[in-house]
Amino acid sequence: MAKAVRPFLFFCVYNGRMTFSSPLFLIAQKLCWLLAAGFFIFSAPVQAKSVDPTELKGADYNNKTALEFSQSAIGRVVGDYAFKDSKGQAVKLSDFRGKPLIVSLIYTNCLYTCAMITNRLDDVHRVADDALGESRYSIVTIGFDVANDTPGKMAEYARINGVDGAGNWRFLSADAATIKGLTKDLGFVYFPSDDGFTHLAQTTVIDADGKVFRQIYGETFKLPVLIDGVKDLVFNTTKPFSSFENLANKIRLFSIVYDPKNDVYRYDYSIFAHMAGGGLAILGMIWFIVSNTIKIRRRRKDAKNSAAHHPVS
Repeated sequence: MAKAVRPFLFFCVYNGRMTFSSPLFLIAQKLCWLLAAGFFIFSAPVQAKSVDPTELKGADYNNKTALEFSQSAIGRVVGDYAFKDSKGQAVKLSDFRGKPLIVSLIYTNCLYTCAMITNRLDDVHRVADDALGESRYSIVTIGFDVANDTPGKMAEYARINGVDGAGNWRFLSADAATIKGLTKDLGFVYFPSDDGFTHLAQTTVIDADGKVFRQIYGETFKLPVLIDGVKDLVFNTTKPFSSFENLANKIRLFSIVYDPKNDVYRYDYSIFAHMAGGGLAILGMIWFIVSNTIKIRRRRKDAKNSAAHHPVS
């Protein structure tokens, strides 16, 4: 019904901009505007109805709904889906358990957004390897265009973007059922469009237990927005103090700081100097309190002994 009414509404709106003096036309014009108002009022509840964003198409796409769907995935355990890497070898998501995992969904025929996200992840990879170590986390880039994103195309995509030599970065392909389940678990929204696909510019961080930990949005996000989350997971600082190892990890976490001028993370050993200075200050205060307490007690004792040996006559 909506599609049938829209051409008439367009006629009403278009002619509403024209000026006619005929009373009959003015009445028809007012009826058009009333019909248009009624159409939008009564169609509003239908558009506001809760819809799974993964089913949205074209003009039905709503940025607010998609963002809410994406955020609702935080804390969700992602299923153990099966893939093939760029060499055609079988890979399961559980293979990456035990350490943080950065997940990026792209399609290889994407001319702009996907390449920018991948290039930014290359910056993340370079900086995080220096700060945390290559073995402390993993990255996967997954092609969601199942008709085209074959292992061979994913290998070519990695090579073109200059990221095919990273040891902890895999490029994966999957079938339609896997992509449907994975995108729903990750809160990732996409749909076909005239120039390929429209999709969220989303990068997801998954913790060592396979739960969605953080969502990052945009093609050129700032490095700390992503790396700080990975750093928290690597050093296990998202949980309360449970051991001296955990305390040591917290200290290491605070000693790795971001240098915005050079766009890198570095160890800032001044924290240990501050800690040492603070510790010495505390020890000095304790020594002062204890020594003065001892002196006061000795004076009281001496005064008491003196009074006992020299009684007042």
